Amino acid sequence: MGQPAEPPPTPASGWHTEVLRTAGQPTTESNPPVVYGRASVRPPAAVPVAPPPTTPPPIAPPTTTPPIAPPPIAPAPTTTGSIPVPSSAPPVPSGPPGVRLWTSSRPAPTTYPASTPPEEPAVPEALTRLAGRVRRGDTPQRRLRGTLARAMGGGAGEVHALTDDVHRIQQPITTCRRILVAGVRGGAGATTLAALLSCAYVRYRADGALALETTRGHGSLAYRLGAAMRLTAEDASALVRRPPGEAVAALSQHQRRPTLLSRPGTMDLDAYREVSTRLMRFFGLAVIDGGHDAVIQPGYLADGHSLVLAIPATLDGMRTALAWFAEVAPDLRARTVPVLLDQSPDAALNHAKAAESLRGAGVPACVLGYDRSLAAGAPLEPGRFARQTAPAVARIGAAALTLANQNRG
Repeated sequence: MGQPAEPPPTPASGWHTEVLRTAGQPTTESNPPVVYGRASVRPPAAVPVAPPPTTPPPIAPPTTTPPIAPPPIAPAPTTTGSIPVPSSAPPVPSGPPGVRLWTSSRPAPTTYPASTPPEEPAVPEALTRLAGRVRRGDTPQRRLRGTLARAMGGGAGEVHALTDDVHRIQQPITTCRRILVAGVRGGAGATTLAALLSCAYVRYRADGALALETTRGHGSLAYRLGAAMRLTAEDASALVRRPPGEAVAALSQHQRRPTLLSRPGTMDLDAYREVSTRLMRFFGLAVIDGGHDAVIQPGYLADGHSLVLAIPATLDGMRTALAWFAEVAPDLRARTVPVLLDQSPDAALNHAKAAESLRGAGVPACVLGYDRSLAAGAPLEPGRFARQTAPAVARIGAAALTLANQNRG
């Protein structure tokens, strides 16, 4: 067989034409078939390329999803006290015929109030219109003398004495210590002294203070304490039935204020003592305002680990106090802190000689000087106390707590 004839030459059209000619490949644009032996193969024709579109294809509009209807809202449950009660009971599940489903027969857990009852206003609205301006405990002249003394470096001894008294107030205790505040006679200032001690213990201790008012009916301790947390006998009974953790959490919301438990007019002393004793386990200290009844009626003096006796800083008050100390038992005298209270700026009693007379009877005395803000009989305002009031109350509280901590009865 003869060799196939070469295709006729074509004019060069560029560098790629030379490459094809060197390789022995055809250079025509029509790409004629290449013959290998007896078969001939035609190269694939060039695929035409479509020109790029001049305008972008139209965008189909997005399909809209129909809105989803919100689920139906169940009716709000009705409440009874603090226990939510649903409006309708859930259906009881039913099983296959002849199969009995297990259901719980245990009673529902007992629930308690979520928080303590709302507090009453410190001062009734009717008395607010009658109250005048409560003056500061010190006169302007005494405040000026105190400011000058502190500016000249004086008062360091008072600061050290107050620090020692605060350390004694913060001494550790094992169980609740009961401090009974009584008056050697009516109007001696026992309620004011009980309110001051309750506030001092709450201020310097972290385990709280419980203020108890044993006066039947309308006592004045709640009025003098002002913003204290108030509990009724029913509230206290419900509180002691709660788990200890919940009760402590409810009471810890008012750690910086005394907790007051008043005695209703229809409750006898034994029932009130039982309720207050069960409540004392949540507090480190209990200040009991016994008034004058504590020294003339049986059943009071045995309740306190220590006794704070309010004595008017008058000659008649000293006469009554010395006569009372001469009659009581030595063990009661040993756990008593007598306090001389000035109720007038012009007191004629010599404090130093009066304290020496009481010391001769075996009881070292404390003195609470005249304070105009306390003499007004209004709710306590620590910001208006006289300069010597807070250190004197701290000294009284430290002495009472020390005696109460020594008495393990």
